[in-house]
Amino acid sequence: TLEIVESDGIIRSNPAVKLGKFGKPAGEKIALTQEQQKILLDYIKNSKTYSYYYPVYAFMLETGLRCGELAGLTWNDVNLKDRTVKVCRQIRSYPVNGETVLDIAPPKTSAGNRTIPLTNAAYTVLLEQKKNLMKRPHKKVAELNGYSGFVFTTKNDGLFCPSVFTSTLYRIVRSINENSGSDTDHEPFPMISAHVLRHTACTNMLRDGVNIKVIQYVMGHSNISMTMDIYSHVTGLNEVKKAFERRETNIS
Repeated sequence: TLEIVESDGIIRSNPAVKLGKFGKPAGEKIALTQEQQKILLDYIKNSKTYSYYYPVYAFMLETGLRCGELAGLTWNDVNLKDRTVKVCRQIRSYPVNGETVLDIAPPKTSAGNRTIPLTNAAYTVLLEQKKNLMKRPHKKVAELNGYSGFVFTTKNDGLFCPSVFTSTLYRIVRSINENSGSDTDHEPFPMISAHVLRHTACTNMLRDGVNIKVIQYVMGHSNISMTMDIYSHVTGLNEVKKAFERRETNIS
């Protein structure tokens, strides 16, 4: 189908998306619960069709990178010894004469230039990705504007168009719901965009008690109000209680 060849990098964009076939994604304010994150990643990892994309979405949930930043990440930006990744560019797409063209650009804002520490999960994902790439027979070397050695590439060794991360996620969610059966205890999985995974990563950090200024830096938010906007709807009574419990522990 057009959806599959798009995600495999055979075509740059799927014209069927404009027909609304995928349905609307969940609102940008949505963050996946811990249970939903596990359902999503377990399904992708064990799927014959989508397991190739497991490192992409697992890494996005751990780092909160924007789609363009994820697509533009190269191995030169990765320091496995120090367990950090340097975010210094993005891949963006735009139409030219009816065709989708990819280009290298700086991050969305000056705050987008940042170095992010890797969690154990993110570090493990990169090690596995590197190992898998070394095993693969490569058809070509993905290159754009003099850059090569991209961490995440299509099955055909092409570059990812950032929008593919969302269109592929739509198909994965539909597949989850189609295969869940009528006897499942779970509510239908929400139709989410890739941005929801970035939002979820930010929410996870907030719930883990990471300092909000640190989160602003990691997310590449140019304004603290963007981070606070997420904080305002994440923080409820349970989070307040946990914060005070941590405070009491620190005092004692």
